[in-house]
Amino acid sequence: MEFNELMNAFAAKCGLAGVEAEDGCVVLEFNDIPVAFMENDAFESLVLRAVIGAPPPEADGSLAKAMLRANHALCNACGATLCQDPETKEYAAVLTIPLSTADAELLAKAVGNIVKTVNTWQGVVASGTADQSADSRLYV
Repeated sequence: MEFNELMNAFAAKCGLAGVEAEDGCVVLEFNDIPVAFMENDAFESLVLRAVIGAPPPEADGSLAKAMLRANHALCNACGATLCQDPETKEYAAVLTIPLSTADAELLAKAVGNIVKTVNTWQGVVASGTADQSADSRLYV
């Protein structure tokens, strides 16, 4: 499915009017979490990205380690990859979907997963606490 066609089908499923991409990107908000939908022509995929937040400076290292553990087999991130933007230093959740298999239903599930991931990790990042003992609460 083409990016614009997919985004309009998804918007209709969500009860929204048609959406228009600006520079290959659409931003929609779900439960107060802005999610960017970006077309990746090189890989014929759709990339979803949602910001988790900036870490407290004193906790950056421990949070980065916790996110690496969470990325292992994607078990603590609902299929998303957790990362840190090198410019803004903010943590984000990123999910990639091949356009060839994407439809509005799959996109709705992906959005649910990324929003759930961001909700969980926002609390962890805000608290600055992500030691080994906290791992059990990170399963989302």
